Amino acid sequence: MSQLPPPKDPGAVEAPSGQLELACQQAVLQKLLQAVVDRGHAEQGLNAEQVDWAKSEDTEYSAACLALDQKLEDDRATVIRQYDLVRDESLSGIDAEISATQIEYDDRVTVLKDRAEEEKARIDQRRDEDRWMVQAVLDDAAEDSPKHKFDNFKERLKSNRAQRMADWEELAGQVEQVAGQLANWGLPQSPSTSNGSRPPSDIDDCLDHFIECVDRANHDVRVIQRLWLPRLLVGGRALLLGAFFAALIGAPLILGDVPWRLGLLENRSRMEVSVGMSLGAALVATLGILGVLALVVRKRSRRLWERLGGHAADARRARQHWLKVSQEELGTRQQEFLGKHGPIVQRRKQAIGRIEEVQADQAEALANRHAAELAAAHAEFPERLKALVARREKQAADCELERRERLEEIDGEYRSVRDKLASEHGHRLAVRREETQRTFAQLARDWESACGEFDSNTRSMISQCDDLFRPWAELADAGYTPPAAVPPAVRLGTFEVNLAAVPGGVSEDERLKPARTVMSMPAFLPFPERASLLLESDRHGREPAVGVLQTTMLRMLTSLPPGKLRMTIIDPVGLGDNFSAFMHLADFDELLVSGRIWTESNHIDRQLADLTEHMEDVFQTYLRNQFATIEEYNEYAGEVAEPYRVLVVAGFPVNFSDNAVRRLVSIASSGARCGVYTLIHVDSRQQLPHNFDLEDLRSHANCLAWTAEGFRWQDPGLAWLPLTLEAPPEPAEFVEIVRQVGEHARDTRRVEVPFGRIAPKPDEYWGRDSRRSLDVPLGRAGATKLQDLHLGSGTSQHVLIAGKTGSGKSSFL
Repeated sequence: MSQLPPPKDPGAVEAPSGQLELACQQAVLQKLLQAVVDRGHAEQGLNAEQVDWAKSEDTEYSAACLALDQKLEDDRATVIRQYDLVRDESLSGIDAEISATQIEYDDRVTVLKDRAEEEKARIDQRRDEDRWMVQAVLDDAAEDSPKHKFDNFKERLKSNRAQRMADWEELAGQVEQVAGQLANWGLPQSPSTSNGSRPPSDIDDCLDHFIECVDRANHDVRVIQRLWLPRLLVGGRALLLGAFFAALIGAPLILGDVPWRLGLLENRSRMEVSVGMSLGAALVATLGILGVLALVVRKRSRRLWERLGGHAADARRARQHWLKVSQEELGTRQQEFLGKHGPIVQRRKQAIGRIEEVQADQAEALANRHAAELAAAHAEFPERLKALVARREKQAADCELERRERLEEIDGEYRSVRDKLASEHGHRLAVRREETQRTFAQLARDWESACGEFDSNTRSMISQCDDLFRPWAELADAGYTPPAAVPPAVRLGTFEVNLAAVPGGVSEDERLKPARTVMSMPAFLPFPERASLLLESDRHGREPAVGVLQTTMLRMLTSLPPGKLRMTIIDPVGLGDNFSAFMHLADFDELLVSGRIWTESNHIDRQLADLTEHMEDVFQTYLRNQFATIEEYNEYAGEVAEPYRVLVVAGFPVNFSDNAVRRLVSIASSGARCGVYTLIHVDSRQQLPHNFDLEDLRSHANCLAWTAEGFRWQDPGLAWLPLTLEAPPEPAEFVEIVRQVGEHARDTRRVEVPFGRIAPKPDEYWGRDSRRSLDVPLGRAGATKLQDLHLGSGTSQHVLIAGKTGSGKSSFL
């Protein structure tokens, strides 16, 4: 679909409404498009204004409500704060009394408790003192008490047993260690056969004897452990010691040459023998020394081991004896303890029982007195506190009631003001709604009026077209009536004006939807100012284009007065078949169709040359500088008005030479002033001639181009409208219509000029001079001149009006 052109100011083109004029049609259409734009802008503006106003109104209303809500919160907060201060001030005194009473209550209870605890403590202290007195007198912990003595003896005996057991185990371990050391040295360690000396019978002396034996044995162990010589005679140390003694003895022997000096050698020079003898002597001496040392070490070690065994045996026997004696002593002392301790325990239990009984009576009396005092305090103070709390609650309730009444009063004032705001807001909305509705109603009326005006104008145009251009069937059925005047237009078909195809043409608001959204508008060629037609199509549009040419030619033929239209038809592709029906006109007057339909290139050149010559005659003879168009000339010419000429070309540029193309452009560009029009079909498949621009034809014609939807008007203001072109009549009707037009055009070539047009006026009678020549007016010569018969000048002396062929009649004509 073609793009919709921007609307123009409808006031820029003023034309009578409903007239079959191109300016009127464009003005009506532009006025509708402008009405669409105005309605869209007005609707959009009205909606936007309504939205902005509603937004502003809602904002102001919301702000007022927020301010009122804030004032309510502030007022309520102020009232609450004031009444809280008043309540706090009024309740603070009662709270002080309650606090003082509670403190007094707590102090009373505390004093009673403290006093009871003090008296209880004194009772407990007296009981403890009495118990202590009894314990002091009959206490088992006293130093001179049997139990204390017996326990001390058992503790001391237990400690001595543990200590002596540790001493004995330590000694046994050291003895075993010494035995192992002597074994490492290779010394004998025969077991001791001593039974030890007899220990003392007294337990303390026996213990001292055991300690003394252990100390002696430990001393023997230390002596054995400090022996160093046995260590030298064991292992590698013995070899080193032997080597030392051998070196110590052998070196002087070798160095002093002792064997030779002792006369053991006869020859002193035998050094090796001397050395060998010296070394042997040193070895023997070393073995002897080591043997002596080993005997000494063995003897000393045996003596020390035997002494250690005797001391260990004495310690063992003393320990055993001490254990026996101490056990017997423990049994004896236990019997003594039991004999003395039982009576003491009995006396102590009896004394303590009497003390506990007295203390229990005193404690019971104290508890009863304390309970009574507490009961009196608990009976007095809670009642006082209850009365104070009740008075406080009443005071708080009174304050709360007064505050609630004040808050309800504020809430009532708030609701009143809020209702007033809502009422004013609703009133403004209603007033605005009413204003908007009035504005919208006026907009709807204006839009309806614009649509109605367009519909009325288009209906008027269609009605004029229906009056001027009768249906084919009616014309064929002897309904053709020769028109007396030139029509203002030539009907081609109908435009469909669909508001839905116009952006914003159909409002979404049901109130602005017109009664008709699809309207019709006639499509026509403005006649005679711009009656040329240019059709462009490919092979698919060729046949429809021929139909458009036929329809346009037939409408021109039936719309103009008979004989006032002469057609030159060029059909090089169809060889005249496309327009053969128009050849029936030649039966009545060959000039109506230029004799035939032209197809050959030279014929086309000749016909275009004839039209060009005709245009030259019109320009030079008729129009000159006196008339702008042939229409003005014909108004003056009257009976001798010049017929209109139409050049029909199908399949351009087939068989068109360069000269023919130039003549065609000249005819298209200048023919309208001379009453010469073109109906041209351009075959877009054909290559255009060299140095030819199709725009030269487009600029002087109404252009229709073939599209997938059919022919579309190429005028920017009409290209967006779907076009339905009028179809030609049926062949029989076609022929009948053409014959009727030809019949009426038969006699139109005979022009009769009324005598009054050539006769002189009465005041001009007998006013001319015929002495030199005679001028006789015979008829009209053009629009402003008379055709005279001039006699008496030169060879113009005679006139032959009637005679046989060749007698000279043509000279007169």
